[in-house]
Amino acid sequence: MGLFDKIKGLFGSGSSGGVSGLTIDDLAQRLDMPVERLEGVEISYHSFTVPKSNGHQRRITAPDDKLKQVQRAILKRLLNKLAVHPNATGFRKGYSVVSNARLHVGSEVIVKLDIRNFFESTKINRVNKYFKFIGWDRKTANLLTELTTYKGGLPQGAPTSSALSNLLNYKLDSSLTTLAKKKGARYSRYADDMTFSLDGSDSKVINSIIWGAESALHDLGYRLNNRKTKVIRKHRQQRVTGLVVNEKVALPRKTRKLIRAIEHSQQNGRPSTHSADQLRSLKAYQAMVEKQGEDGELDEG
Repeated sequence: MGLFDKIKGLFGSGSSGGVSGLTIDDLAQRLDMPVERLEGVEISYHSFTVPKSNGHQRRITAPDDKLKQVQRAILKRLLNKLAVHPNATGFRKGYSVVSNARLHVGSEVIVKLDIRNFFESTKINRVNKYFKFIGWDRKTANLLTELTTYKGGLPQGAPTSSALSNLLNYKLDSSLTTLAKKKGARYSRYADDMTFSLDGSDSKVINSIIWGAESALHDLGYRLNNRKTKVIRKHRQQRVTGLVVNEKVALPRKTRKLIRAIEHSQQNGRPSTHSADQLRSLKAYQAMVEKQGEDGELDEG
């Protein structure tokens, strides 16, 4: 059974008598909200920045409350039911940074690639084409596209954007998985972070993987962030989605030392730049990494 057949099974035939003609009335029924609300919601966003781990700022474009409620319904009742490539490990129940990193443990070489402006570069025409592909008629696909895009792409901050970024890139993940297998490598993608791992260190093979990935991205309107392209051999610390993978999945030593230092300060009543809540969050993250890294269990929450 192909991907399209699986999607047809999820959505059924619809009131129009065929999966190619699902209407706005069908959409309203599936989302359990009036057509008037869907067609009348204001497309309104606000922007703000949040700090990144490298000290830079990430710009978030978030929907206003009424639009966010509609997007959450689309996410829960439509998008979460659809097929995502198994090697796309971000933003999915049952997957985590640990499950993404675990695939690459003990490799001779890690190749890390980053997609530049990932969400904004996932363009509106691809979103519209996808909604038509999964069975919505032209008018409804246009409405769904309007409800989930902003300024020509996916807004980083909308509840629907992460799921759509995975769904629209099924073909990309499939192509890169095939590329990896041909080169004797493994592949995974966590949002805009792509990782290939190899048991050999042939420079020609490594370069062909990078060129192949760049070509596949270009075909979909993406570009590599060349400044973040890294080839890391096993004699150096290899990190995947922030976790060390040389021998097992583990927190970086710097992070473990930070946790111990915060604990020591708080136990001895000394001033600390981190709150008790921040320490609890770090400890919970450490426990999750250790548990999933050792026994392979995924986070089902």
